[in-house]
Formats: sequence, C-alpha cells, structure tokens
Amino acid sequence: MVQFNNPMVFKRFGVNHLSPNHLDDFVTRNGMWIMKRGFGFEEDPNPTMIKGSAVGKGLAFNFARNLNNVDDAVTFAETFYDKELEHLDDSDEKKIAVRKTLRPTIIKAVEYLRDKGQFVDSERKIELDTAKMFDNPLYPPMTGYSDLTFKDNNGNEFTVEIKCPTSKKELSWGYKMQGLYYYHCGNTNPNVENESEILTLIPRSNYDRKTKVSTPNCEPIPHKLKDIAHNLDYFQELEYALRSMYNVFKNNETWQDIADNNPINPDDWYWDTPKKLKWRQKIWGI
Repeated sequence: MVQFNNPMVFKRFGVNHLSPNHLDDFVTRNGMWIMKRGFGFEEDPNPTMIKGSAVGKGLAFNFARNLNNVDDAVTFAETFYDKELEHLDDSDEKKIAVRKTLRPTIIKAVEYLRDKGQFVDSERKIELDTAKMFDNPLYPPMTGYSDLTFKDNNGNEFTVEIKCPTSKKELSWGYKMQGLYYYHCGNTNPNVENESEILTLIPRSNYDRKTKVSTPNCEPIPHKLKDIAHNLDYFQELEYALRSMYNVFKNNETWQDIADNNPINPDDWYWDTPKKLKWRQKIWGI
C-alpha cells in the first residue's frame, strides 16, 4: 500500500487542530466524520441539538450575573433557541415541545448548581499539546471549551459539563471523553483528582390525574469524572484515536479515498434526514 507519510499528514487533510467533538465523530460516527470534515457537510440545527446550547448559555448567563430571578436566564435561553431555529416554522411540533422543556431544565439545573461553589467562567478555552504529550511532532493540538467552571472554598477549580440527552441512559464514550478532557486539562488544581462532573439533565413530565395534563419537568443526574477516570484511561484512549486518525491519513491521498476505503452502515441511526441521505449518495453511491 502506498503511504503518504510526511510531516504535513494532518494538515494535508485540513486538520490543524482537534477537539473532543471531532474525535467523537471520528471514533463513533465515522461516516459523519468523513462527510463533515472531508466534504464540508453541515447539519441543520434541530430542536434537540439547540436545546443543549440554549441551556448551557442560559446557565452561564445566570451564574455570571448572579441572578436572583431565574426567569431572566430562561428568557435568555429561549431567545437564543428561537433565533437558532428561525428556519423552522413556528407551528413545528418538535420545536414547540422542546422549547417547553427549557424552563424546567434551567430551573432544576440552577437549583442543583447553586451551592456547588463560586462561579469562575463559562466556555473557557482549554488547550492540550498532544505532540509534546505523546512525543509525536505530527500530532495536532487539542482545543475545547468547557461549559462551566467553579471553584470550592479552597480555591480548587472544577468543571461541569452540561448534557441534555433525550432520555436516561448510560453515558456515551464521547460524553465521557469530553468530560475527561476538561477533568484532566481544564483546572489549575495542584491535585489531579477534582470534583469535575458531567451533569445530565433528563426530561421528565408531571401528570395531573385531575386535569389529565402533563407538564415538562427535569431530573438532574450528576456523574463524577473522578469515578469515570478510574475505569477509563483518557490518555490511552486519546492516543489510540490520534494514532488511528494518523494511519487513515497516511494511507490515503484524498478524502474520497478515505470514503472509498471506509464502508458505511446504512442502518446507523444518524442517517435520519433527506439532506444526509443525499450527501451519502453523492459520496458513497448508496
């Protein structure tokens, strides 16, 4: 097999830096990774996707201003949500249903986070020199932005990553790896172990038997990253992903070569819109 092994192997494919989301796509949604990174595919914003961003921004707005009235944070999140989904009709049922969950989600999250410690920052840029860490000058740097950073009474910082899954389930590999990136690299503590966590905000509903009406609610479920770190070696997993991506680039000359050498599974859950199917047909012919 011809190998295109040169010092620019990552940059030759337009990869100047990596992010936790980029690695998650590469490992768990390889077909989407090829479409997005290699061919410029962009997913259209949808209610479920935008909810996570809206909640994160609403919480950051709340804690940065130390608000006494959570209504202001809810309004901020709803405004962001509406703006991002302007392309959807106001009568879209999914858009309406997910919007109704914003208020209880933010209220429950604020209640849970209020006593976590002193708020420090949101969307803090975290960088990791992977070339130095793994002694490989070909590896690009990692860059990510943590959701919320707090510190305890002793000044020890920790991060809280906000996730809004559609139901209660085991944390995915991508969720764990993203959280562990900020756990290991996103604090200034002298001690490696810290109180960083992933906070999943699970949608629930309260049913009134009298009126027979259900109202949205939310259940916050924290996942301590120090516990996850005991069972998942982040840096071993990271090096595996970097090495695998390097080998993909080394053994292919173009993104079309990568697509041709990586057959997709048409039954994967993410082939769920006409736009994705159209792009899939264009790239893979199926």
